Amino acid sequence: MKVRRYAIHKSWLSTNNIAERSQPSSFATPRPPRPVFWEEDPEWFPWADRYTCVLDVMRHLPRTSFTLRQNRIIHWGMAACGLSKVPSPYIVKNIQDILQSSCGIKTNRYMGAFGHPYYVNDLASIIAQEWANPLVRPHIHTRPEDSGQRLSDAYQANRWLDELDSDLTDQTARVGDYDFYLFEPALLRSGSYVMPIRWFDRGDQLFTRVWSLTPHETQNGWIVNEYDCFEVAAAELSIPFTYLKTSYVNRGVPDVTRILGSLLSPTGGLQPWIKTNPSEGNRWRDIAHGHRVMAFPIWLYCDDTSGNLSKRWNKHNSFLFTAAGLPHDMVHFEYFVHFLCTSNIAPPLEMLDGIIDEINAAQQDGIWAWDCVLEEMVVLIPSVLALLGDNPMQSELSCHVGLNGKFFCRSCFVKDPDAKETGTSGPDESSNAPYSGSDSASGSGANFSGAGSGAPPPTQAKSKTKLPSMAEMADKARAFLKIHAKRERNKTVDDLKTIFTTASQVGGQTRSKKLKTSFGIKDAHQDHFTDMIFKFASGLRGNVQSKQSKIDELLAKLPDNITSPVWRVKDLDPHRDTPVEILHVILLGFVKYFWRDAVARVGKKNKPILISRLDSFDAAPLGLSPLSGNTLVTYAGSLTGRDFRVIAQVAPFVLYDLVPGPCFDAWLALSALIPLVWQPVIINLDRHVEEITDAIHHFLTCTARWTPRWFNKPKFHIILHLPEHIRRFGPAILFATETFESFNALIRSLSVNSNRQAPSKDIARGFAHANRIRHFMSGGSFRLPHLLRPQASADTSEYHAPTQSHPNEWSLADFRSIGAGPRTLLRDSDDLKENLGLPRVAEITSKHPPIESTQAAHQFFQQNVQADQYSYRTCASFVIQNGDKCAVGNWVLARRPSHSETFVAKVAEILQIVSMFAGLSTEPSFVLVQIGSLSDQPNDYHMPSLVASQKFALVQYDSIVCTVSTPHNCAANACSTSDQHIVYWEREKTDTTRPRVHHQNPEDIILNTSQMRDAIHVQPWRAPLPAIDREQAILAGARAEVDSRKKRTAHTSSRNTISRAVAPILQSHSPYLPPPATGVGPSFLPSGSSSLRL
Repeated sequence: MKVRRYAIHKSWLSTNNIAERSQPSSFATPRPPRPVFWEEDPEWFPWADRYTCVLDVMRHLPRTSFTLRQNRIIHWGMAACGLSKVPSPYIVKNIQDILQSSCGIKTNRYMGAFGHPYYVNDLASIIAQEWANPLVRPHIHTRPEDSGQRLSDAYQANRWLDELDSDLTDQTARVGDYDFYLFEPALLRSGSYVMPIRWFDRGDQLFTRVWSLTPHETQNGWIVNEYDCFEVAAAELSIPFTYLKTSYVNRGVPDVTRILGSLLSPTGGLQPWIKTNPSEGNRWRDIAHGHRVMAFPIWLYCDDTSGNLSKRWNKHNSFLFTAAGLPHDMVHFEYFVHFLCTSNIAPPLEMLDGIIDEINAAQQDGIWAWDCVLEEMVVLIPSVLALLGDNPMQSELSCHVGLNGKFFCRSCFVKDPDAKETGTSGPDESSNAPYSGSDSASGSGANFSGAGSGAPPPTQAKSKTKLPSMAEMADKARAFLKIHAKRERNKTVDDLKTIFTTASQVGGQTRSKKLKTSFGIKDAHQDHFTDMIFKFASGLRGNVQSKQSKIDELLAKLPDNITSPVWRVKDLDPHRDTPVEILHVILLGFVKYFWRDAVARVGKKNKPILISRLDSFDAAPLGLSPLSGNTLVTYAGSLTGRDFRVIAQVAPFVLYDLVPGPCFDAWLALSALIPLVWQPVIINLDRHVEEITDAIHHFLTCTARWTPRWFNKPKFHIILHLPEHIRRFGPAILFATETFESFNALIRSLSVNSNRQAPSKDIARGFAHANRIRHFMSGGSFRLPHLLRPQASADTSEYHAPTQSHPNEWSLADFRSIGAGPRTLLRDSDDLKENLGLPRVAEITSKHPPIESTQAAHQFFQQNVQADQYSYRTCASFVIQNGDKCAVGNWVLARRPSHSETFVAKVAEILQIVSMFAGLSTEPSFVLVQIGSLSDQPNDYHMPSLVASQKFALVQYDSIVCTVSTPHNCAANACSTSDQHIVYWEREKTDTTRPRVHHQNPEDIILNTSQMRDAIHVQPWRAPLPAIDREQAILAGARAEVDSRKKRTAHTSSRNTISRAVAPILQSHSPYLPPPATGVGPSFLPSGSSSLRL
């Protein structure tokens, strides 16, 4: 056996050297020792060579995690191919550990308040990496923006622009050669003294909100007029605080370090000044040492997922985050999602405690980061803009009782009159497990059968539950359909203190439980300690005084912070800052409820028709694959959010004659609401909020007219809070959680490929390595102190590490990025880009007919373009700028060059100039379109009709906005399923056929305004909502429900009567037949039998 040793300095590893042992093989020859890092091949810095780089990258791509055995097989395969310089798995592991410890993400261990250990990836390190990443930093906004009525990003919404604590926003603004700080006196060019309180952008200019300062002549100081707030351009700032401190005497004004107090109103009393130490100014000035101080708000997400690939549930609670300053078209890329922690034993609030410790520490001291755009060190202040998750998780994070409670809304005090007066959602109150149930079970004790699924509740429940009267159903609907008194952060904190004080008294278990029910709150973190008190008190003996004395001794041993750590997050109100999660409320809520009900209503006879219509629907313009009607119908109870996204856009075109009128009206109302919710850019905020509010109320009114039984589902109330959240956080798609949900697959993959002995640590370290590879391959800057200034001689014992300096002294020379070799790997591999979360480059597909045979030549070239000057090729399809694939025959929205408005047109031909440079482009040169004509003629879908005219237009590539969906008007043409479609199995043509829709009058098409993709461009053509009186709708729905109940009761009574009358006759004719069960009629009797008349 041959032993080869590699010298690595002890400052890089915990051991003095690394030893590799290898077995001789027939295909791998022994190789001489080689250096570990870049001295051999600087092109592959910071790796030693191509092999080490490739193996390290392969091991830690987010979607390609390998087990230890798989890694060994990869190394074996490379060596078997004759690659003699392939390092062993042991060497690769140690090199990656060196790189991780030097320039990667740290993983911190925490011992939770409940006694569970868990591991958190260092938040400060992740944020610092983002700032040094050239693919991320240029896109992140740190200041809010006043964009007027236009709203597309979180930094333009009220939460960041107006509400966020000024201590968590940008503290500095560099104007000329001066740094101005918030809450420091400054002099304007006009000669006025002001106090800046917030920086923000407006267009291309930097502005600040200021309070005016008034000198107090008798006391030789200044008064801050907080009531006098106005805005000025930052360019108007002249002299900062540091210069005013030394020049106030020459200017004939009081000392600017003497702030006597502030006035909240012109006639109010003087309040003490507590924002800063007046003599020192903003505390960040001393911390930053002349560097800029910027804000970094985040979307913090929590969810539970399974750590298994099998159906066996292995619950892992996980925390993720993204930068809230990213634009709306980037925030949902998986590339920008970061992992913080996970655990299958620690509940969410226990892990949140450690995360909040890191956030608070960073808010106190700042995060030093290299800004790859400014090429200087900066200080960052993180903050939590909002808490995201499904409804049960948001309830748990906001210390809310849950959706099954009497007060089921985490934002207001709406009350469910049918909920039990005692008890709360989730496990028993004596349990120490926090409630974090699935969002799918989100009813207030309601059976999912809802309205029309045909699944009656258990007989036992029927006997105990009194059916509501018409008036009671109407009252409950009215309560659901309005927002009640808002919950307040301070009141909840006080209520939790009251609950704990009550629980700390002898016999307080029952009283504290009633208080939680009456308040509608449930702190799972605090419950852990109250359960300890209850368990301890149950074993005490003696009088009340002695019991209380022993309980007080136990209380003295409890931690100082027993309530949820969410209350320690600065400037976060979990009741207001948990925005409506549209994935679970709408797609996994309304659409799921309605679809399961519709499938149940369709019945066995009409299900083949519904399946055929779904199979025949052209989903390509919606950016979707062909639909599988059998899956969507047969497995209606097991569909995912992706499936419900499809159903929401096609349901009106397949259900028009299969469900009752009120049910179809509710579907139309839902289809009109969804595109408004998923609109990524809002042009006019006030008008959009008004439109979406009207659409929500119209949808709820149609639902009430159908049946009020849907208002057993809390989500029909929660949606009412969405308009307010859009104003505060931006378009609803910003705080949707689809990307976070898909990220669960990465957590599951790392869990499956680990040994599962320490899942929290192993998964966290796996993501930490993935962050390092992501940062390296993105060209991010990093520091390698031991490698950048090597001072070692041939004897490694003489190596001396460079002197560590403070981050404010670091410069461009201290940072490096990967060499040319790794960059080439990323540039030449779309697969690598995809695994890193970067987009692929789509290519054009083309054919080459003669130019004279094209439609464009006949329509335009004879007049506008000389065909003999260019060679052209026609293309079958191309990719629009927004990512839509567009083929010949598709309908699109196009924009005329001289006008901003769009028009609907059909793509007739796609042309591209053939030249040395144009041939390398994926963009067509011209697109010939046939202009369409829209009509508001009434139809069953309440959408505009579309007809192709005989007018053509030749437009350029950038004039094509998006594709649009144009389904056939089957309702008006009575289309049948008479066509047959050949079925392929295993990609082989078979003799089996399936029915497809045969379209009568194919030119009669509809513009599908319910499409979610590119909804902002399609919405101008949506039909106005019909006016419906809500009160009449509620009464009509309640009346219909009572009538339906009476019919069901009469039908059941009739069946019971027939059963009792027929039983003796059957028994006398056939003594061997057992008597029928009570309440069940004889199913074998034909419907026309004379026995039914008995």
